[in-house]
Amino acid sequence: MSIGERHLGLTRSSSSPSHPIRYLPPAAARPVPIVQYGWAARDIANVLVDGVDVIHMRYGVAETQTDTADLARTVRNVTFRNIRASGVGGNLMRIVPLANHEDVRLENISLDAFSVRSTGIYESQFPLWMGGDGTPVAVSGFVIEGFSVGGVRIDAENYADAGGLSIAEECLADGRVVII
Repeated sequence: MSIGERHLGLTRSSSSPSHPIRYLPPAAARPVPIVQYGWAARDIANVLVDGVDVIHMRYGVAETQTDTADLARTVRNVTFRNIRASGVGGNLMRIVPLANHEDVRLENISLDAFSVRSTGIYESQFPLWMGGDGTPVAVSGFVIEGFSVGGVRIDAENYADAGGLSIAEECLADGRVVII
Protein backbone atom coordinates (compact mmCIF):
# COMPACT_ATOMS: atom_id res chain seq x y z
CA MET A 1 0.00 0.00 0.00
CA SER A 2 1.57 3.23 -1.11
CA ILE A 3 -0.14 6.55 -1.40
CA GLY A 4 1.03 7.88 -4.71
CA GLU A 5 0.05 9.45 -7.97
CA ARG A 6 -2.53 6.77 -8.83
CA HIS A 7 -4.32 7.31 -5.48
CA LEU A 8 -4.33 11.06 -6.03
CA GLY A 9 -6.34 10.48 -9.20
CA LEU A 10 -3.52 11.65 -11.46
CA THR A 11 -2.76 10.32 -14.90
CA ARG A 12 -0.05 11.30 -17.32
CA SER A 13 -2.38 13.94 -18.77
CA SER A 14 -3.99 15.30 -15.59
CA SER A 15 -2.55 17.71 -13.04
CA SER A 16 -5.28 17.89 -10.42
CA PRO A 17 -6.71 15.24 -8.13
CA SER A 18 -10.04 13.89 -9.33
CA HIS A 19 -11.48 13.70 -5.79
CA PRO A 20 -10.63 14.29 -2.12
CA ILE A 21 -8.95 11.32 -0.46
CA ARG A 22 -10.15 10.37 3.03
CA TYR A 23 -10.04 6.99 4.77
CA LEU A 24 -8.21 5.22 1.98
CA PRO A 25 -8.46 1.43 2.38
CA PRO A 26 -5.23 -0.57 2.26
CA ALA A 27 -4.40 -2.48 -0.90
CA ALA A 28 -3.50 -6.16 -0.88
CA ALA A 29 -0.39 -5.69 -3.01
CA ARG A 30 3.18 -5.33 -1.77
CA PRO A 31 3.69 -1.83 -0.42
CA VAL A 32 6.37 0.64 -1.26
CA PRO A 33 7.06 3.71 0.89
CA ILE A 34 3.96 5.12 2.55
CA VAL A 35 4.24 8.38 0.58
CA GLN A 36 5.81 8.09 -2.85
CA TYR A 37 5.67 10.27 -5.96
CA GLY A 38 7.88 11.92 -8.54
CA TRP A 39 7.76 9.70 -11.62
CA ALA A 40 6.67 12.57 -13.84
CA ALA A 41 6.84 16.33 -13.32
CA ARG A 42 3.41 17.93 -12.97
CA ASP A 43 1.54 20.62 -11.12
CA ILE A 44 -0.28 19.27 -8.06
CA ALA A 45 -2.22 21.51 -5.69
CA ASN A 46 -4.68 21.39 -2.79
CA VAL A 47 -4.53 17.69 -1.89
CA LEU A 48 -5.46 16.20 1.48
CA VAL A 49 -4.94 12.51 2.27
CA ASP A 50 -6.38 11.86 5.75
CA GLY A 51 -6.98 8.69 7.77
CA VAL A 52 -5.14 5.69 6.30
CA ASP A 53 -4.51 2.33 7.97
CA VAL A 54 -1.90 0.11 6.32
CA ILE A 55 -2.23 -3.44 7.59
CA HIS A 56 0.60 -6.03 7.61
CA MET A 57 2.97 -3.96 5.58
CA ARG A 58 5.88 -5.68 3.83
CA TYR A 59 8.44 -4.43 1.35
CA GLY A 60 10.13 -5.96 -1.68
CA VAL A 61 10.12 -3.62 -4.67
CA ALA A 62 13.28 -2.43 -6.43
CA GLU A 63 13.40 1.27 -7.33
CA THR A 64 14.96 3.43 -10.00
CA GLN A 65 15.35 7.18 -10.16
CA THR A 66 15.32 9.95 -12.72
CA ASP A 67 17.31 13.16 -12.59
CA THR A 68 15.46 15.74 -14.69
CA ALA A 69 13.24 18.19 -12.81
CA ASP A 70 10.74 20.49 -14.53
CA LEU A 71 11.13 23.83 -12.71
CA ALA A 72 7.97 25.16 -14.37
CA ARG A 73 5.90 22.66 -12.31
CA THR A 74 4.95 22.93 -8.61
CA VAL A 75 3.61 20.58 -5.96
CA ARG A 76 1.80 22.80 -3.43
CA ASN A 77 -0.64 22.62 -0.53
CA VAL A 78 -0.46 18.84 -0.17
CA THR A 79 -1.04 17.14 3.20
CA PHE A 80 -0.74 13.47 4.15
CA ARG A 81 -1.97 12.88 7.72
CA ASN A 82 -3.28 10.37 10.24
CA ILE A 83 -1.61 7.35 8.65
CA ARG A 84 -0.80 4.18 10.61
CA ALA A 85 1.23 1.27 9.24
CA SER A 86 1.20 -1.94 11.27
CA GLY A 87 3.76 -4.69 10.93
CA VAL A 88 7.29 -4.56 9.60
CA GLY A 89 7.52 -2.27 6.62
CA GLY A 90 9.44 -0.01 4.34
CA ASN A 91 9.80 3.68 5.06
CA LEU A 92 7.95 6.97 5.37
CA MET A 93 8.60 8.42 1.93
CA ARG A 94 10.47 8.18 -1.32
CA ILE A 95 10.01 11.52 -3.05
CA VAL A 96 11.81 12.38 -6.25
CA PRO A 97 11.26 16.15 -6.38
CA LEU A 98 10.84 16.61 -10.12
CA ALA A 99 8.99 19.88 -9.49
CA ASN A 100 9.17 22.76 -7.01
CA HIS A 101 7.58 22.02 -3.60
CA GLU A 102 5.56 24.52 -1.55
CA ASP A 103 3.70 23.76 1.68
CA VAL A 104 3.82 19.96 1.73
CA ARG A 105 3.02 18.37 5.10
CA LEU A 106 3.35 14.82 6.44
CA GLU A 107 1.47 14.78 9.78
CA ASN A 108 0.77 12.15 12.43
CA ILE A 109 2.22 9.13 10.66
CA SER A 110 3.32 6.03 12.57
CA LEU A 111 5.10 2.85 11.53
CA ASP A 112 5.31 -0.17 13.83
CA ALA A 113 8.81 -1.18 12.70
CA PHE A 114 11.27 -0.89 9.84
CA SER A 115 12.42 -3.81 7.74
CA VAL A 116 15.96 -5.07 8.25
CA ARG A 117 18.25 -2.04 8.20
CA SER A 118 21.06 -3.80 6.32
CA THR A 119 19.06 -3.59 3.09
CA GLY A 120 18.55 0.20 3.05
CA ILE A 121 14.82 -0.28 2.42
CA TYR A 122 13.98 1.51 5.67
CA GLU A 123 15.65 4.75 4.51
CA SER A 124 13.34 7.53 3.34
CA GLN A 125 14.62 9.71 0.52
CA PHE A 126 14.15 13.38 -0.30
CA PRO A 127 17.20 14.38 -2.37
CA LEU A 128 17.86 17.79 -3.89
CA TRP A 129 16.99 17.50 -7.59
CA MET A 130 18.08 19.84 -10.39
CA GLY A 131 16.59 21.12 -13.62
CA GLY A 132 18.39 20.55 -16.90
CA ASP A 133 20.37 23.78 -16.42
CA GLY A 134 21.62 22.78 -12.96
CA THR A 135 19.17 24.99 -11.03
CA PRO A 136 17.93 23.17 -7.93
CA VAL A 137 14.25 22.52 -7.34
CA ALA A 138 12.74 25.19 -5.04
CA VAL A 139 11.51 23.76 -1.73
CA SER A 140 9.65 25.74 0.94
CA GLY A 141 7.36 24.79 3.80
CA PHE A 142 7.99 21.03 3.70
CA VAL A 143 7.08 19.83 7.20
CA ILE A 144 7.24 16.38 8.81
CA GLU A 145 5.30 16.56 12.08
CA GLY A 146 4.29 13.81 14.49
CA PHE A 147 6.17 10.99 12.73
CA SER A 148 6.98 7.94 14.89
CA VAL A 149 8.59 4.53 14.41
CA GLY A 150 8.01 1.81 16.99
CA GLY A 151 6.52 4.38 19.36
CA VAL A 152 9.59 6.68 19.16
CA ARG A 153 8.72 10.21 18.08
CA ILE A 154 11.01 11.43 15.30
CA ASP A 155 12.38 14.98 15.52
CA ALA A 156 15.28 17.15 14.34
CA GLU A 157 17.68 15.27 16.64
CA ASN A 158 16.94 11.63 15.76
CA TYR A 159 15.53 11.87 12.23
CA ALA A 160 18.41 10.05 10.49
CA ASP A 161 18.91 7.17 12.92
CA ALA A 162 15.55 6.44 14.54
CA GLY A 163 13.50 7.88 11.68
CA GLY A 164 15.51 6.60 8.73
CA LEU A 165 15.10 9.98 7.00
CA SER A 166 17.67 10.86 4.35
CA ILE A 167 16.83 14.44 3.40
CA ALA A 168 19.05 16.79 1.40
CA GLU A 169 21.22 18.54 4.00
CA GLU A 170 20.81 21.88 2.22
CA CYS A 171 17.05 21.72 2.74
CA LEU A 172 17.39 20.90 6.44
CA ALA A 173 20.11 23.48 7.11
CA ASP A 174 18.12 26.47 5.86
CA GLY A 175 14.67 25.34 7.08
CA ARG A 176 13.14 24.43 3.72
CA VAL A 177 12.41 21.03 5.29
CA VAL A 178 11.48 20.97 8.98
CA ILE A 179 11.02 17.92 11.22
CA ILE A 180 8.99 18.54 14.38
